[in-house]
Amino acid sequence: MKKTLLFLIVIAFSIHAFALTSIKTKKVLDGPFCPGAHTTVGYTVDAAANSGNVFTAQLSDKDGNFTSPINIGSIVKTTNGNIPCTIPTGLPSGTKYRIRVVSSNPAVIGSTTQNKIGINPKPNDLSVTGVNACQATLNWTSLPTAASYKVQYRLAGNGAWSESIDVGTNTSYTFTGLFSSMSYEFQVRAVCSGGEKSDWSKKTSSTAACATPTNLIVTAVGLTTSSLDWADAACT
Repeated sequence: MKKTLLFLIVIAFSIHAFALTSIKTKKVLDGPFCPGAHTTVGYTVDAAANSGNVFTAQLSDKDGNFTSPINIGSIVKTTNGNIPCTIPTGLPSGTKYRIRVVSSNPAVIGSTTQNKIGINPKPNDLSVTGVNACQATLNWTSLPTAASYKVQYRLAGNGAWSESIDVGTNTSYTFTGLFSSMSYEFQVRAVCSGGEKSDWSKKTSSTAACATPTNLIVTAVGLTTSSLDWADAACT
């Protein structure tokens, strides 16, 4: 009886020792992604899962939290593998998404990807150059996910933005017809090939004062008339 009990304990210990307890989600090498894009998520396990097990890749929210994870792909497998995944549409743009892999039999939650993942990220590194009394140029860094960009502007503090201007794949745009000595807000967003739009990136800048005419020259002075010439001033 003692030998039988000992034998059963050894078997139970052996089964437990070789059961799946850990899943490591590999780094996702491609990205950033547009919604609807496809990718592959790799993972490794410390032991084989049970027969009929399903490994599922889950996507976090834009801040990297898994409070309400989204399933983006799955495979029926018991050992190491790669899961074909599709990035869902309708997600907010962001650069802090993460992915993890979970199993169904036994139920194990794997580690999250070490790297953060961008989904339709908004343009960054904004700057405003070429500012004078009536125009300013907004610049930004190119994004691999962008099929085009849209820009807008408004007077700072004014709730009404201009109509969106499609600038194609250009990474700068010059706003003209501005008022002198005024503060303006400029913004740009990226648009994926499927039409999904990123959040807006904003930048504020002020136009210069109206230029004072210079290089005045008086010529053709007569008894009752004369001629005054001056250098052309920008935005007049």
